[in-house]
Amino acid sequence: MRARYPGQTLPRILLICGEDTDLKRYALEDLRSRAKAAGHFEWHVRNAATTPLVELLNEAGTPALFGGLSIFVAENGDRLLKRASAKNEDSDPLRLLKRFEGLAAPPACLALVTSLKPKAAEALGVGQVVACWPLEDRDGRPDLTRWTLACARERCGKRLEADAAAALLSRTGNALGRIRDALQSLAIYTGDRPAITAADVEALVGGNPQVHAFALADAASQADAPKALGLLRRLLEGGERPEAVLYVLAFHCRRLSQALARMEQGASPSQAADDLGVRPLFKPAVLHALQRLTPRAGDRALGILRETDRRHKSGRGKAALERAVVRLCAPTLAAGSTRG
Repeated sequence: MRARYPGQTLPRILLICGEDTDLKRYALEDLRSRAKAAGHFEWHVRNAATTPLVELLNEAGTPALFGGLSIFVAENGDRLLKRASAKNEDSDPLRLLKRFEGLAAPPACLALVTSLKPKAAEALGVGQVVACWPLEDRDGRPDLTRWTLACARERCGKRLEADAAAALLSRTGNALGRIRDALQSLAIYTGDRPAITAADVEALVGGNPQVHAFALADAASQADAPKALGLLRRLLEGGERPEAVLYVLAFHCRRLSQALARMEQGASPSQAADDLGVRPLFKPAVLHALQRLTPRAGDRALGILRETDRRHKSGRGKAALERAVVRLCAPTLAAGSTRG
């Protein structure tokens, strides 16, 4: 994004539009990283359904307390833009936005998150449009493959081989959240190896064990051994390999351990989960687990899984995994560690 205002490296207004919620989240993450690279900034999130536009723009037009760039993210931006037909110039959202866009100072960026189609957003004639439409590989443009390769490289530090990308997308479709989760699991699975191969995808990404494995981790955090073992057997009977379940389970346990560490530094459970990019599907279970566990319990769980990995590699995969699940359900790791 090129500088359009003095002292500012971002457009005054961004319209983050489209139907893909994952892409919208990535657009906001990109916005935040660009602001961070530019120096000091303040990040504010407002609900456009309950915050009047005049109040939002007045706040955005006030210089940041400690200087630098102010970024205001307006969720539910449709509620503002649908009222852009008001005849009163002082209350017409479109006129107000254009007036704000023309300000020379202070450095500020307003990001309106909306479900408008890109062409409809461009027709408003205000701000810079960031289109968040489902990615696909078609008409000679491998947009989805390019995004997947970049995600593996930039977010996971791995080189995803071409045939591995094709194998992965054949299993995940174009659900970006599922692709990202699979890549993170593959990054753990491949360890120090720099590349992810088609064989890795074949070994780990079958019927997508993410949801069941996470439910297994949640059952373990509640010391519910019968439920956890039942979920494990369902995964194995469904054709999932023990190593796939183990690595996905380790991924979720590591996330819990990282979130617990952030809570020790003062973050709330919800903030800790958001900072680690926990998807909405998994967030309720994560919050429930964070209320029950301590950082020591998280570290002990990871130790159990490392020991299980060694046993698995010595040829005792299924039995070692079942034993690990029983140990993870011990009261000292779950109910006995409930936070006060």
